[in-house]
Formats: sequence, structure tokens, C-alpha cells
Amino acid sequence: MARSIKKGPYIDHNLERKVLSMNETNKSQLSKHGLVDQ
Repeated sequence: MARSIKKGPYIDHNLERKVLSMNETNKSQLSKHGLVDQ
């Protein structure tokens, strides 16, 4: 089922927190959700 464009993409809060913390430390790694890079 498609998500409304107005709502935007759904991002799990735990995953978002991990990505933001890795971006602050300039780490890059491959997760099961795709490449996480900054």
C-alpha cells in the first residue's frame, strides 16, 4: 500500500537515531537497509 506524499516516507525512530549518530562521527557502513554514508 502506498503512503501519502503529504505524510512523507516512514523512517523507524531507532534507525533514524543510528543514522544520525553515524553521520556525526563520519562513519560509513552497509546495513540491511542500504548504504549508510556521510
